[in-house]
Amino acid sequence: MGSGRAPDASPPCVASAQPGVVRRVDISPPPKQQSAATRSRAPARPGRGVRVPLRRPRATTPGSLASSGGSASLVGLANGSLSSSLGNSTASLFADTLPGFENPREALNRGLQQLESTEWEVTMQALQTVVRLVRHHPALVQGQLHTCSESLAKQVKNLRSQVARAACQASSHLFCILKRGMDAEAEDLSTALFSRTADTNKFLRADANTALDTMTDNITPSKAVSAIVHKGCRHQNAVVRAAGARLLARLVEKLGVERIMSQPRETRDLLLLTSARLLMEGSLETRSYTKSSLKNLAQDHRLSSILVEIVPSNVMRSIDKTLKSCILRK
Repeated sequence: MGSGRAPDASPPCVASAQPGVVRRVDISPPPKQQSAATRSRAPARPGRGVRVPLRRPRATTPGSLASSGGSASLVGLANGSLSSSLGNSTASLFADTLPGFENPREALNRGLQQLESTEWEVTMQALQTVVRLVRHHPALVQGQLHTCSESLAKQVKNLRSQVARAACQASSHLFCILKRGMDAEAEDLSTALFSRTADTNKFLRADANTALDTMTDNITPSKAVSAIVHKGCRHQNAVVRAAGARLLARLVEKLGVERIMSQPRETRDLLLLTSARLLMEGSLETRSYTKSSLKNLAQDHRLSSILVEIVPSNVMRSIDKTLKSCILRK
């Protein structure tokens, strides 16, 4: 009545059939329930700290090009394996069964023109054409080698990794098949290949290193030393310099001490001077490859006197301890 109490917010009361007894009944409407279809559409809200997986776009592979329309000729790019002579550890983009051409000269002209295309599918077709030509018609490629090498170097730098990988593998074919015929083009093509040895894409790095391995194994040793030193060991990137040191160690092991030390003086001194400078690198990998090279060359008793003659005194002081402790030790 006049007690000043707040009104009761409890559910309404309904009189019971028994006198003096009041029963409280909740007559408020029941809460709405979601249907199964509605619950399935409602996105689950993750709790705090729960990671939600992101959907990434599916990468385009060479094998999917054939079904994309207008690219039936790229079926040969489906997963295959390079011939053992290339020594590639990654899957080849060019099948070993690719045939030659009935009219190779026309195919060469068309391929060189397609290499300048801005459409990546067309560029992939052109790179396949280059591989088919160098496999089955190498003499014809030799006549247009400079133009072909320039185009390959350009595609090695392509921003689309699939095209860049194909260009690296095509370069491997050129070095493997044409061998010393690639001497004149080695430095320009190796410039692009060395830049890819520091790429974030591990498959592209592997293809670039394989192409450089093939170059080192097949061209003239003096040309190989020049390309490796000027384009690799003197690069601004430490990863590229490590790749250069690895290639020098590979060349020393392949040719042997006698052939290395009997190279023209300019080539021999360039290799030894570069090796001495690489011993001061901060990269353990680079120093390890260089020590391996010098340990092999230490079998020649002239090494110590040649190093003293050609290496600047300040560099010699820096590496003297390393030379005495692990390289020139008998």
